[in-house]
Amino acid sequence: MKLIYKFYKLAISLLLLSIIACDGYLSENPRSIMKPEYFKSPEGIKAAVISVYSGLRTQFCRQGTMPMTVYGTDEFRSTAFVRSANASIDAFDAYGNNLNPDNTSVLIPWSLCFNYINICNGVIELAPNANMTDEDLSTALGEARFLRAFYYFFMVETFGGVPLDLGAGELGYNNYNPTTISVRNSTAEVFAAIINDLKEAENLLPDKPAAGRVGKAATKHFLAKTYLARAGDAAAKQATDYESAYLKAKELIDNQGTYAVRLLDDYGDVNKQGNEHSSEVLFTVEHTTDLTYNEGGVGIGGTTAGENESKENRAIFLFTPMYENRALRPILDKEDEDGDGNYDYLNEDSNPNTTKPVARSVEYQRPWGTFVPTDWLLYEAFADKENDSRFHHSFRTAWLCNTPVINQKVAKYTNVLDSMYITVNVGDTALYASFEEVTPAYRDSKAYRIFTPSDWVYETKQETSINSGIWNFTGNYASGWWPPLIKYDDVTRPNANYSSLRPYIVTKLSETYLIAAQAALRSGKGVAEVRKYLKDIRDRAAYNSKVAKESGISAAIAAMDVVLDAAMAGSKDEILDFILDEQSRELCGEQWRWIDLKIAGKYDKGGCILIERSKKYNENVRNNNKISEKHLVRPIPARQIEMMTGDNKSTYQNPGY
Repeated sequence: MKLIYKFYKLAISLLLLSIIACDGYLSENPRSIMKPEYFKSPEGIKAAVISVYSGLRTQFCRQGTMPMTVYGTDEFRSTAFVRSANASIDAFDAYGNNLNPDNTSVLIPWSLCFNYINICNGVIELAPNANMTDEDLSTALGEARFLRAFYYFFMVETFGGVPLDLGAGELGYNNYNPTTISVRNSTAEVFAAIINDLKEAENLLPDKPAAGRVGKAATKHFLAKTYLARAGDAAAKQATDYESAYLKAKELIDNQGTYAVRLLDDYGDVNKQGNEHSSEVLFTVEHTTDLTYNEGGVGIGGTTAGENESKENRAIFLFTPMYENRALRPILDKEDEDGDGNYDYLNEDSNPNTTKPVARSVEYQRPWGTFVPTDWLLYEAFADKENDSRFHHSFRTAWLCNTPVINQKVAKYTNVLDSMYITVNVGDTALYASFEEVTPAYRDSKAYRIFTPSDWVYETKQETSINSGIWNFTGNYASGWWPPLIKYDDVTRPNANYSSLRPYIVTKLSETYLIAAQAALRSGKGVAEVRKYLKDIRDRAAYNSKVAKESGISAAIAAMDVVLDAAMAGSKDEILDFILDEQSRELCGEQWRWIDLKIAGKYDKGGCILIERSKKYNENVRNNNKISEKHLVRPIPARQIEMMTGDNKSTYQNPGY
């Protein structure tokens, strides 16, 4: 299959990344241009595998691809900041007309994933003749099979059936053999290929791989997830899929010592910078702090030696509101500038002459204001902010002053015709997000500015006419304020505008527990078995490193058990919803939500889970009211079809697009 991008012309298109042993970590350094003959040597095989690892940077934590699985769900939505900046990205939020075959974001996985899949094909086909040691050959073949399965998993979940024949026979290595013929395999065939690869990888990979590389634990996890995904696909599912997902997840959970994995004691440590290779983490997409080896390009801050834009980790920017534009008070003082007897108040957030107490900084990230938590996520999923530590370990609610404000004259909240003076020094609280409304008197009693729910983003959007791609916005979006996700914070960057250099956590053992719980429920294992897996991660969530276990943890666990037991007394569909809620509490914003809701399939009562939960809990999806079953897959890029020949060209596109 020769597509428009010459996917397989490796001699001119692919940057070779070679392995350098460095403290047991996977390290990626540019070396030269890859040529097909490199597959004939051990060094070439290793370099090819590393290039496929590197390709995952195009799929995770990238500005153009994160919205494909973060937007359009019950967790996050867009704002006015996004609507005009990038219509291609914004299209995934409310399923509007811009979600079409010309969308540039859907082009990214389609144009790149087949390239990396084909490299895996080459490794699997040619590595046995590359004079490698038995150990190195086993690892290379295992990694290639895992990574091929991983890329195909994203392709089948994104587009539905996709080609297994890239121009050299099914799963064969295409050494630049151009063709304009492409045939999509069914989802059943693609899932079968994924499962076969993962089973092979499971036998080939080491129990305890080097950090940044895959091993048996990650393979077992994704095998369980693939069974769960196939079970949710009506055209591909097999009767044993839920049972297989349960058994494979259970196998990993029951043998954690064998694979050196375990849940960390404190949820607050799971996403903490520096813990990306902890015992809980199963798989990461690597980035390096040595900017010389981050694949060239120009840094976001305009300096040299930054990352290639297509592989940057920009997750830290995308969840961050415009904190740098906030004054200590929205109104400073009364003025009657035109002498008409009416007091005119300046909007101090937009007044360039007003000192703002929190300047843009490495600590608080660059504010791009892209992903806003839904009300459901903030108020329902995280309803318990006292006993469950996960909200406060996932979101920021306070910003400290880094620009002093001395004796600033401001209008009082209790009487805007009266004034007061406030001072905030460096290190003092400057901005604070409260989940409860407060009185004007309470606001006046604090020097810092308080944002309550009525001050936050309450905008919704709706397309002005059918298929116009133009949006009207309603509500108070001027404040542009919300508690941002802090899982991706990176305080080691050279400056505030630089993309993150942290490894990106793709999956963790906690997700394996959630897969086990869902599979146990849907394979009829009984409520007690479901509860067991949920309780393990909920008990860990009750732990807070600031409170001694013996002096508060028991009460927190008991309170959380009351909620858990009430949920377990519900119907099967209600328990499934609780598991999906738990998934958000544990994994929100981690680039899996759209896929996870999709693979959950349908309720027993009927109704697509992705559609129903997104319409129920996401204001933009609900108000625009466009989502339908066609949106369970993305459109095939128009440029792919334009370059095709063959009888299937007219039927290649997904229905409805």
